[in-house]
Amino acid sequence: MIRSKNILMVCATLILCVFFGCSSNRPQRKSKPKKDYTVILKDYDATIRLNPKNGDAYRKRAIAKTELKDFKGAIKDCDKAIALNPKDTLAYFVRGWAKAELGNSKGAVKDYSTAIDLDPKQAGVCFIKGREVSDTPPAPIGEEVQ
Repeated sequence: MIRSKNILMVCATLILCVFFGCSSNRPQRKSKPKKDYTVILKDYDATIRLNPKNGDAYRKRAIAKTELKDFKGAIKDCDKAIALNPKDTLAYFVRGWAKAELGNSKGAVKDYSTAIDLDPKQAGVCFIKGREVSDTPPAPIGEEVQ
């Protein structure tokens, strides 16, 4: 059962890649206007100093950190956002993304799975989880991918 779910996810991912022209094992972003993420980062630093219990600010700062390729910092901020709000679906997604960028596919899939469990309508997370699962060897029959 689990193996067939993995195969289904991989097939869906491959089909989407053919239609959308994915050339790498990560989703491609369309070009958008350049933002100065160092300024954005400073703004969220100030927001967090004023209200250290603002989970949204930690998550948004994590997003800025991913744009600056500070994936370890992004993971720490997502950890804090999740500690403040364990149902923050986007924090799990961003943390999964950062883990994937650091080569931790199993950790990424676990975070993507949590995001999907919290909000099953997250089709984008399902797509990206499928990409990460396709990069990992199949689980032995009867075992679930962690």
